Amino acid sequence: MFRSWLVNVKKEVKEGNNTLLIVFESAVKKGKAQASKLSYTLPGEEKIFTRKAQYQYGWDWGPRLVTCGIYKPIKLITWNKLKIESIYAHTKEIKDTVAKTDFIFEILCDKEGYYDIRYNISSKGRNREQSRIKTQLVSLKPGVNTVTISASIPNPNLWWCNNMGKRRSSLYSAAFKIVNDDSLITQESVQFGIRTIELVQDKDSVGSSFYFKLNDVPVFMKGANYIPQHSFLPNVSSSNYREIITMAKESNMNMLRVWGGGVYADEEFYKDCDRAGILVWQDFMFACAMYPGDKSFIENVKQEATEQVKKLRNHPCIALWCGNNEISEGWYNWGWQKQYNYSKKDSAKIWKDYENLFQKTLPEIVKQNDFHNTYWPSSPSIGWGRKESLLQGDSHYWGVWWGNEPFEMYEKKVGRFISEYGFQSMPSLSTFKTFCDSVDLNFNSAAVKNHQKHPTGYQTITNYMERDYVVPKDFEKFIYVSQLVQAQSMKTAIESHRIAKPYCMGTLFWQLNDCWPVTSWSAIDFQNQPKAFLYHLKDLYANIAVVIKKSGAEYKIHVVNDNYFTFDGRLTLSIKDFSGTEILNKKLI
Repeated sequence: MFRSWLVNVKKEVKEGNNTLLIVFESAVKKGKAQASKLSYTLPGEEKIFTRKAQYQYGWDWGPRLVTCGIYKPIKLITWNKLKIESIYAHTKEIKDTVAKTDFIFEILCDKEGYYDIRYNISSKGRNREQSRIKTQLVSLKPGVNTVTISASIPNPNLWWCNNMGKRRSSLYSAAFKIVNDDSLITQESVQFGIRTIELVQDKDSVGSSFYFKLNDVPVFMKGANYIPQHSFLPNVSSSNYREIITMAKESNMNMLRVWGGGVYADEEFYKDCDRAGILVWQDFMFACAMYPGDKSFIENVKQEATEQVKKLRNHPCIALWCGNNEISEGWYNWGWQKQYNYSKKDSAKIWKDYENLFQKTLPEIVKQNDFHNTYWPSSPSIGWGRKESLLQGDSHYWGVWWGNEPFEMYEKKVGRFISEYGFQSMPSLSTFKTFCDSVDLNFNSAAVKNHQKHPTGYQTITNYMERDYVVPKDFEKFIYVSQLVQAQSMKTAIESHRIAKPYCMGTLFWQLNDCWPVTSWSAIDFQNQPKAFLYHLKDLYANIAVVIKKSGAEYKIHVVNDNYFTFDGRLTLSIKDFSGTEILNKKLI
């Protein structure tokens, strides 16, 4: 599902009508057949053998709908003399006055000869007169040729992420034509951004830092985890991607994590992130399971990963390649070895396969094909139950919700970069009504139960609700209060992360969106209805935020500034009673 399949049909096609027949077998049956060949059982069941979107096999927020068919365009590709396989825009050097960029081509050539590559580079949205057409003569031989064109871009407009003041997410476009004997052979264009991105992990007195430096500026990352927007992916349109990215931008986000149990997102998703200034933490598609290590599986993954890296590497939004979601944590902390009764030999073999895939194969592919971005083996680096998880690397903190800990634990359990945490709430009433008759709007109905995939989800929401609210008996009011509880939980977490800056330099909550109408951890439900939490988020993620925290008998006021410039302001304290009457108004600073 995650790679292209190329078939040479030159000897097969005939003049007139041709039929393309593709026969699909059951992914479930094929996966189970592969699993039966192993002498041990791998966590993840049949889904791990199929290289298919893992969430389709069911998750604690999604249904089991193992689809079958073609979900990307089928093309008959023809060419004369040559075709461009790929272009990589690699910026080698950036100065105030000039940026030096190499355009590295892979060209499949059938006819040996000399060819002119004519090109011009323009800043997207600006007057194209600033760039003139240039020509470079190249000699090509039969087979795949690697050709590099070096270009200097004067006075470069750097690409910046969202909310960097007057600094914008500037984009460039490079258009190329390959000409032979004054005849146009082929043409291609590539969009790119000029920027540097670095993952900084410096040792300090307690552990190691974990933060991103964009164009040499440390940036506190504020964002969410993104999952597929539908169980049936062809139903997601370009406007659907644009809408969700716009909502993220307007909520002051600057990073989204494309989670490893879904799919590599559609091209439109990354284009929208480029335009919006939303950085992308990109997982490879492996999650919450152990994977086989046989030669055919690894070769298939190599093809998949190489294609995906080449496809996405020109997007300035790509900030990080991550090997997998929660597999290292699962191996060490979820009891798999005891659950599956592995022998020492089996354990050694399974872990060796893990290391080969995630610590050798994938990082080598990233290194060979993307010179800009860092590879990170597994998210989180250490499980949330271990104290080291708060001292280094990225953290998934699930003491709240999974551990039933109070919200106040967010204030104590702050890591260096929190890449997952969250709390469930119910979708809007209008979303419930898309799958549920009015008579079934209650917790005893099969429809309401079925659209909650966490085994104790509704009870967990109720347990937390009882701590701070009167639990409504009315179903609609319960929906509303569940969203208030989620908003309260996320407010406590995000504020705690932000006031811990620079110790903590990132907060990505679970999760931004849904793939079907469901009670889940999302901030935006399946109908793109914002939950109460999303209305808070714009303030919680604002560059300048005022955070009030109770400390014993005192209240401490924190002012957080994520701008790259100093801010001068006036802090005024106002205290009101519950009717809105002001009791105190005092200038503090």
